[in-house]
Amino acid sequence: MEKLYWMIVRAIGRGRVTLVNDRGPIQTVQVQLSQNELRDDTPRMAEYGLTSNPPAGTDALVNFLGADRNFGVIVATNHQASRPKGLREGETMLYQKNGLQVYLSNDELTVNASNLPVTINDATTCTINCKKYVVNCESYQVNSTGGVQFVTPLVDSTGDIQDNSNGNAMTMATMRSDYNRHQHEINGIKTGINTVISNIPTVIE
Repeated sequence: MEKLYWMIVRAIGRGRVTLVNDRGPIQTVQVQLSQNELRDDTPRMAEYGLTSNPPAGTDALVNFLGADRNFGVIVATNHQASRPKGLREGETMLYQKNGLQVYLSNDELTVNASNLPVTINDATTCTINCKKYVVNCESYQVNSTGGVQFVTPLVDSTGDIQDNSNGNAMTMATMRSDYNRHQHEINGIKTGINTVISNIPTVIE
């Protein structure tokens, strides 16, 4: 009975991650289980499609196969300092210690970029079907070899618009200003001179 008790006690360990090797087909971790027990090359199991490199100090739950402390597998990790708190029932979040988050809340999908660039690579087509499209960022760039199409009744810009920007310094606001104050010659009017200069347009753009 006592032997069974100690097998159960030794079958599960809790420690802290001290070092991670993420180069191989299986991630291996150095984990400090106690003051006197430091285990190297402990494999860490994670769900398919989800991988991470837990920072030093991350909690680790280790299962030992057959209660043999030579054959441990890390089955769960938790980084206390960066774990988001206060999620409501049913909510999920991908996160990392620098503040990057993909938050699947009960109300919306939110990507918190933590003041870092966001890049989408190797997409043949990028389609966004929505009622209203809002992007809040310092700079927004689209690189598309096939063109960009807006299927919408209105393209609304609160700022200026510039086309052919690599060689054209004119903007829509500049052209509108030039048009609103332009004058031109009127030929063929006999008023003592051959040419009359028109007034600026009465209807401005």
